Parts: sequence; C-alpha cells; structure tokens
Amino acid sequence: MFCALKGEPGLSLASLSALVQACLRWSLVGCVIVTWSFGAGASELHVAAEKGDGSAVKRLIAGGAQLDALDGSGSTALYVAADRGHADVVKQLLAAGADPRHQTMGRYYSIGSALHAAVRGGHLEAARALLDAGVDPNLADEGVGPPLHVALRSGQAGSVQLLKSYGARSKSYEPVDRMLAGADVSQGQLIANSCAICHALTKQPGTRFFLGPTLWDVVGRAKAAVSTFKYSATLGELGGQWSYADLNSYIADPRQFAPGTKMEWKGIKDAASRAALIAYLRTLSDAPKALP
Repeated sequence: MFCALKGEPGLSLASLSALVQACLRWSLVGCVIVTWSFGAGASELHVAAEKGDGSAVKRLIAGGAQLDALDGSGSTALYVAADRGHADVVKQLLAAGADPRHQTMGRYYSIGSALHAAVRGGHLEAARALLDAGVDPNLADEGVGPPLHVALRSGQAGSVQLLKSYGARSKSYEPVDRMLAGADVSQGQLIANSCAICHALTKQPGTRFFLGPTLWDVVGRAKAAVSTFKYSATLGELGGQWSYADLNSYIADPRQFAPGTKMEWKGIKDAASRAALIAYLRTLSDAPKALP
C-alpha cells in the first residue's frame, strides 16, 4: 500500500510531521512527500513564532496582532512556537493571552494542542510553560490522543516524565457490566465489522495478514499474550487479563486507558455500544466466559 503526501501552500512543519506519522501509524509503506511549503495563510506572527524571533513577536503583539489567528494549516502562532521548541516565545504568547487549548486541525485529522506539539518534539521548557499556564496534562484530542500517549509513541522519555510529574495518567471508564446480559449481540457484531479490518474474529483466520492481534478468545485472555504480535511496551506492562472492566475502558479510548498503545483509535464513547461489542466478543470462544 502506498501513500503520497502532497503538500500545499500553508502546510506547516507541524502538519507535515503529523501526516508522516499518519503513514507510520497505519503501517503504510512507500510514503512519498511530493511537495511542501510554509507561508501561505501565515501571519507575520506565525512567521516570527516559527523563527523564535522574540523581538518581532513582542512588536507584533504590541501592534494588535491576532493571537489565535490560524495559518493555512490551521495552526496558531502558539502551536507553531511550541512545535519548534521556542519556549520564550511560548511564554510571550501565553502572557499576552493566546489560547493554549486550541486543537490544531491538520489536513486529515486533529494533530493536537500546543502541549501535544511540545511533548511530541521533546521540547520540555515549552511544555513546562504550557503546563504552568494551566493546560491539562491529560488534555484529550480525538486525532492523536492525550499528551502522554503522544510522548510515549514519539519516544520522548523526558516528556513522559514531565507530564507524569504534572499529573498525567491513564483513565478508566464507568463499567458496563450491568448492561452486558441485556446487550444487543447482533448490534455488537455489526460494530465488530470495523474491528475486522485489523483483527481476526475467527478461530482459524487463514493466511490473511492482520495489523492487530486476534480477538478470538480475547475476553479473559492475558494481556499482550498473542505470540505472533509485537505489542507496545504499555500493553506488555499492564499485566493481568482482559477483564470485562478493562476491555470496556480500552474500547472506550485505547489511548486514554493505555497511553503508548499501538492502537491509534479514538474509541467508542457510547456505553450501550461498548456493551454490545463486548457481548459479541464474548461469543468468540469455544467456551465463553461467564457474565459478571
């Protein structure tokens, strides 16, 4: 499978990086960057932030520059400064009132806030400035997940440590145990059709290649137990079995429950839909586990 990343005017370094990561995320090979340019749609403030030119940033702010204006790629000047690691400019923009919680939309999906950009690049002082300004270390983003997940997937140990020191953590969701007995298994099977893109749902999947581990017998199975799949360190360290409660939280949002997981998916927020899917997954076994 091949993916061509065609640049366009206004595509920032941040968005370009996110598009490349999208290829890696979906295990696409042969990604080609056709063109790229920065500038169209960008204000003087964006350009100054990109360069880390504090004097120009100060002058532009004093002149009434729009702090949260978007460039051609949907990025604010604060995002650009954080993405480039210009901590002093980040502090200037924050002090002037720039919105640190703005979620930047890339060409295809959200690529996160300024904090996501800073921790992705290992820019600790920029990240610290944002956290000190009150940005939630667990700030969720449908496109890339929470900052801790981004830091772990980017291999930024310093960012991981910093985020945890400010309270970044995994998240569990309200159990759906009481809903399972009455859950609509047929609806769960329909939902599972999307799972089948990456996971086998049968005992004998044949020779087809799957990106993810089989879901046959997943209920009650030890985590990270399929020998043919190379799990993330996060899944390997979780330990225990896939209980109904843990499956529920993982399906609700894999990146919140297990930051660093390879499963780049926003999850299912509707509790009834999760219950239906889990009820169906329970049937994928020669000896289905007892309901809780």
